[in-house]
Amino acid sequence: MKLIQLLLLLFLTASANAQSFKTKITLQTPESGQSRYKYIPFDVPENTQTLSFRYKYDKKGGDNRLEFGVFETGFSGRDGDKRGLRGWSGSVRDSAFIAEDRATHGYSAGKIQPGKWYFIIGLAQVATEGVELELRVNFNQIDEKPLKQFQAEQGKRFSFDKHRKRKKLRSNGLTWFRGDLHAHSFHGDGSWSVKAILDSAKSNSLDFVALTEHNTFTHYREIDDQAAHYPDLLILRGQEVTTYGGHINVWGLPRGEWVDFRVLPDLESSGKRIAKEARSFGALASINHPTMNCRGCKWTYDDHWGNLDSVEIWNATWDRDDEEALKTWDKFLKEGRSITAIGSSDSHQPPYEPSTYPTNLAIGNPTVFVGAKQLDQEDLFKGIRSGSVFVTKKPQYTIELSANRIYNIGDKIETSNLTKIKLSALLKGFPAGSKMVLISDGAVVQEELTPKGKLARDYEFRPVGRKYIRLEVRDAEGKMLGFTNPIYLSGKTSKRKSNL
Repeated sequence: MKLIQLLLLLFLTASANAQSFKTKITLQTPESGQSRYKYIPFDVPENTQTLSFRYKYDKKGGDNRLEFGVFETGFSGRDGDKRGLRGWSGSVRDSAFIAEDRATHGYSAGKIQPGKWYFIIGLAQVATEGVELELRVNFNQIDEKPLKQFQAEQGKRFSFDKHRKRKKLRSNGLTWFRGDLHAHSFHGDGSWSVKAILDSAKSNSLDFVALTEHNTFTHYREIDDQAAHYPDLLILRGQEVTTYGGHINVWGLPRGEWVDFRVLPDLESSGKRIAKEARSFGALASINHPTMNCRGCKWTYDDHWGNLDSVEIWNATWDRDDEEALKTWDKFLKEGRSITAIGSSDSHQPPYEPSTYPTNLAIGNPTVFVGAKQLDQEDLFKGIRSGSVFVTKKPQYTIELSANRIYNIGDKIETSNLTKIKLSALLKGFPAGSKMVLISDGAVVQEELTPKGKLARDYEFRPVGRKYIRLEVRDAEGKMLGFTNPIYLSGKTSKRKSNL
């Protein structure tokens, strides 16, 4: 009798431990002005130690694209409530798990509180007839697929060539630090680890790097754990705030914090809201790939790029989208706007792995140089805000541009009493036959082919009626090799203090 009772108890315990939640829902395209997110509640029983999630729907060749995340107890099931986000995997994964000691990358491991949890479903693209979604949660069971994915990612090893350590570029009173402000790991839609990204940055002799995952913060812990092993590398916690009306990189977030991505597209107030929240954390917010032709990538939150701290003109390999962004930026400069332009790799995988899209770039390809007094987050951000920035295809390509020997890239010069100024340009490392071009108010005012090694030139320039002067370097086919932000030629003089 006791044996029967024991077996019955074991059976009931096993049944309780193997509980699951299943549901099917039909989702429709949201009306204009409606939220692009749906919340599906499910109850987590007592004594749950693991959760496994599965999502299933017909993608219809791209007509349907849904994105997924999970909120834990304490969340109200409404937009605007940030409590309890346990992770986000977007459309990259169709399964995930959370346990107390580990979790699918993009989700937070830790104690699983009983009570009401929620799926968050992002309606990135929904066919006219709608889409049927099947959701399943297994309690106290880690499904085989997400577990194997996690183990494969944890076990993957990477190697990088060691490059000669490069000297710091010091020019006209500032140190120009090399870096990359846009990269993705396993925690987002990348296929390499946080450590691999840092190793790639180190191998390229970079000074700083930002890891910017889509709508999650789970990479912060790895960043903090790894930082001590990279004493010469400033590592920025970042988020790519991925919305359905544009993407925004936020750099410098505190541990555990994230910027709310649940905004309506096509509204200037949405972009302002994201920028305001980022700045409340002491972070910077930058428009990503504003002209990229993919769903949700193109910028829709204003028509002047004026509400954020910078804009990513050069994303990954230079292409037509970047060329269009450059022309738009130049138009705004001619209108008298001061907008810092940056460039970054947006790398998702190591450079030796094949890719159908140029996401397999070394960290620092392209390289963004920021002029600062010292290598810390505060001064780096000052440099970005002030426009003390230039971008080159590789970290060994460098540009120096000054006016009257004292004004740097990003400085503003009062020119009302000046009939001419002296421009000094110094280019190093570019291939022989590259073309250096000086541009003012959208027009070429000087161009010259670069010899092997370096090009050093002084030019007299008449600033009357001009708003800015900037420099580009292009290869023989016209592809970008480097560009500077402007030296501005009107308004009150403003110059960054040097570190001398």
